[in-house]
Amino acid sequence: MKNIIVKGISKNKIPYLKGFIYGTIVSCITIALLMILFAFAITVTGKIPTDFLGIAVCILEALGVFAGSFTALKIIKSGGLLNGIILGFIIFLIIFAAGMIASTDTLSQNTLIKLVCSLVAGAVGGLAGVNTGKKIRY
Repeated sequence: MKNIIVKGISKNKIPYLKGFIYGTIVSCITIALLMILFAFAITVTGKIPTDFLGIAVCILEALGVFAGSFTALKIIKSGGLLNGIILGFIIFLIIFAAGMIASTDTLSQNTLIKLVCSLVAGAVGGLAGVNTGKKIRY
């Protein structure tokens, strides 16, 4: 059976592209919403210790990456671990680039921790997305 070429992309690669695009969008939106909720919680309570902020940001980023890789792998339907790690790395790069543009800080230990959190959350989300029920159709 021939591969059908659609504008330079073979038909069997379209789910990967679509999955990564949707996963990235879902992940960025989820992270943004979680950060807004967390900022609101800090504003309302005013009693969150500054030592907890780095951990909270890492957790929120991991939750967003999990949601994005879960969504992406529901569309792709294969290679949950590897594709989840790839999506986690993509999201980490987006957040890292935005952070480098907005700040003058350099690489730190927190950067490495966020990378590991993103990769692990992407892998777990990818495995969960592949191994759960029905496929999401977009």
